[in-house]
Amino acid sequence: MSIGVLVPTRGDRERFLTNALNQLSEQTLQPDFVEVVDDKPLSDKPDVTWRYRIGLERLREKGCEAVICIEDDDWYHYAYIDRIMTAYQAAGCPDIFGIPNTIYYHLGYRKYTDLQHPGRSSMMSMVINPFAPLIFPDDNYSYLDYHLYTKNQHITKATHKFPTPMCIGIKHGIGMVGGGAHKKDKVYKIADPDYEYLKKTIDKDSYLFYMEVAKDAIRSNNG
Repeated sequence: MSIGVLVPTRGDRERFLTNALNQLSEQTLQPDFVEVVDDKPLSDKPDVTWRYRIGLERLREKGCEAVICIEDDDWYHYAYIDRIMTAYQAAGCPDIFGIPNTIYYHLGYRKYTDLQHPGRSSMMSMVINPFAPLIFPDDNYSYLDYHLYTKNQHITKATHKFPTPMCIGIKHGIGMVGGGAHKKDKVYKIADPDYEYLKKTIDKDSYLFYMEVAKDAIRSNNG
């Protein structure tokens, strides 16, 4: 199966993208194609849906049969691609597939949460069949993941929950961000003032990277 990785980014946070590409280079299963959608923004509005849409088109043209969505500021386990593709194929290669819970960690608030959403996945942990007849929302709509699972009744969908974290959505409030979890303190239920959860869960190099980002995140969220 030809595997593509889609990384949407506005081209305005180079250190996040560099870290994401470093994580990809260390994956135990390497993708056939990596599509970084860093096209110049068409406006000052959030455009993550547009980037996913055109990225899927490009990977479809390259012949990819499965596209793994990777977000540039998030953490991924070194065996993420291998394990999610194994689960995807075990589920029969549905049109969209992912993980039915999302761990968010906010570097500025020093808190995290584990959101349960049975039957659907966040974009950061989704696999998509690029040939599926997907109905997309407006290009400036920020909640593409919710739309794909709830507004596409004609396609096949599945999820798989892993026993340990395979990815963590890192929130920071730096620059233009999609969704609402970067700026909403009430989303986070568990305090982690010394970053101990992050330190014990992710690899050392990623931990050191996010500790550098945390300095800016704390300043950003304190005004």
